[in-house]
Amino acid sequence: MTLQKGTRAKNSLGALPEDLVEEILHFVEPKDIAGFCSVSKVWEKLCNDNRLWKKNVIAHGWKWWNSPPIDPPSWKKIYMHRTVTDRVVLEHLQNVLDSPRGRIANMLKIAQHGSDAVDVLIGTIDEKKKDHLTRTYYARKILRLLSRQWVVSQWRLLMPMLGSFHAQHIQTRHSTACSIAGVRPTTYAPPFPLEYGAFLLSKFHSYTLDVADVMGQLDALADEARLHVIDPGSTGSGIETRARQLYDFLFVVKGFTGAVQDYYNVENSLIDKVLSRRKGIPITLALLYHAVGRRLGLQIDMIGFPQHFLARIVTEDGSQWFVDCFQQGRNGGFRTREECIDLLSDMRLVTREEYLSPTTDQDFYTRMASNIVAAVHHAPDLEQSTDIHIHAYGAMIVLLLLSGDHTQISTRHPHRRILYGILRADVPEDVWFAEADLAMLRARQTTGDSGMRGTQATLEIAALENEVAEIWTVDGASAPQNVKRRDPDMGRGSGSSKRIPRFHVGETFSHSRYHYSGVIYGWDLVCSADEEWILRMGVDRLEHGRRQPFYNVFALGPDGARTYRYVAEQNIIPGNGDPAMFLAHEEIGKWFERWDNERMVFVPNKELREEYPDDLGPRGAEAQ
Repeated sequence: MTLQKGTRAKNSLGALPEDLVEEILHFVEPKDIAGFCSVSKVWEKLCNDNRLWKKNVIAHGWKWWNSPPIDPPSWKKIYMHRTVTDRVVLEHLQNVLDSPRGRIANMLKIAQHGSDAVDVLIGTIDEKKKDHLTRTYYARKILRLLSRQWVVSQWRLLMPMLGSFHAQHIQTRHSTACSIAGVRPTTYAPPFPLEYGAFLLSKFHSYTLDVADVMGQLDALADEARLHVIDPGSTGSGIETRARQLYDFLFVVKGFTGAVQDYYNVENSLIDKVLSRRKGIPITLALLYHAVGRRLGLQIDMIGFPQHFLARIVTEDGSQWFVDCFQQGRNGGFRTREECIDLLSDMRLVTREEYLSPTTDQDFYTRMASNIVAAVHHAPDLEQSTDIHIHAYGAMIVLLLLSGDHTQISTRHPHRRILYGILRADVPEDVWFAEADLAMLRARQTTGDSGMRGTQATLEIAALENEVAEIWTVDGASAPQNVKRRDPDMGRGSGSSKRIPRFHVGETFSHSRYHYSGVIYGWDLVCSADEEWILRMGVDRLEHGRRQPFYNVFALGPDGARTYRYVAEQNIIPGNGDPAMFLAHEEIGKWFERWDNERMVFVPNKELREEYPDDLGPRGAEAQ
């Protein structure tokens, strides 16, 4: 404050009461408060007041934390730590956006901050920014990375019970979301409910999926079921009666049913999709029956019956009923032990006690994950789909994590090479998992594990190490690996066999034959696919054959499925793709910054412009 000449302040605050100064400081920007500390010791005391900095932390609105700050000793330190973290995360994110060089390294540096990085990543998604499509794509890509690391950390909590050797080689830094107002999300500790592992399998692909939503839906079903299932202790409230009433409620009243027509749809294996679509396969429907039953006090066992999963109840007198949740059949889906033995005989299988005994949690999750892999294998668009591979990838990670001390721990695990291939092609930022997996394999080899002996195992480890090394080599590359130029003299002269591509990156189109919509993100002067693909697709039967330009496109099918395609120029009808369809998919930001409504094209991002420097757009110069 200003003092008149010849006067002096009655105290070091300039005659203002301390409580008034405290109130004023509540309206001062935190960055300015820090500067006032040097005025005097009294100012320093007031500017470091814990209540003041708690208010600043709450006002900032951070929602995600590695460690929930519930009245810590210094809220100022918390505020300073988070603001520094936010600045560092934004710096690394900008590096990710600016260049492919070091992109994976920068993404993993962000991931080192764990849940503390989530708020700033969500906050950076802003449609007003010039590069908002690319910014959104990479921010959410990192959010997915954080989510997968969190999922693995949750499986790690299961490891002591499941016995996996991977646990000691995987380090992640995550907690669940926590509001500093004291509102915490649902968390679980051992013993975990069986459906929690099913939730984790779903979350590998759906990073926004919240465990509270899944558990809340199961809780709601149980609450409603209480109106249909007789209370324990009431007359006639035996286990069999209550189990049958619950069965009728779920599969008649609520309409949950077996997915007979689309059995191999991967969504039938995901608990969140089963709850929303009310369709599933035997194992997910049995899990539903088990989870709701447990909430009602019913013990429902999971039975790993061959080729068909069952549930089981044991009545007060020890009688067993095996429950088919997929097909009701005779007796409302309930079968005796003798009927199950007859069914095994019909299948020409020798009756083994394990076929009719409760499965372990480890075997249950292994079967769930294996079903997801099988569903992906049966997918009609397996080669092109950008989504389906991630479902398989997550399930394969779980299968490796669950392999534990079994003989499957070896380089010859049936899914390891496939997993590494998907990782390298689609999610190279998950190189941290490959490195942890390799560390586990090397440790096994050092201890003389039977599955890791011999020259073959050494060679296979070396091949996997090369996969990881290649990821880092590409990440360290200083320039685009392939720069495509448009030669103005191309196509002139009778001897020329190449033509300048008619279309440019960023143009939308529809396919003349298959009628799907697409956007071009790359091209080749002639078909560069391998000979097998050329023969299978009948390229040489096209009017211009393989010697015409071919385009890399991001396509959307009638059902909204996203695929990558390779399209001959003669099959492209330009300008017929609706940009709104593509704007709904964040993956468009992998190549483009934004949609230019005047030129009616997607504007290539910096990385794509460097790869196609002559593609200035079909309607004038590139908008910068």
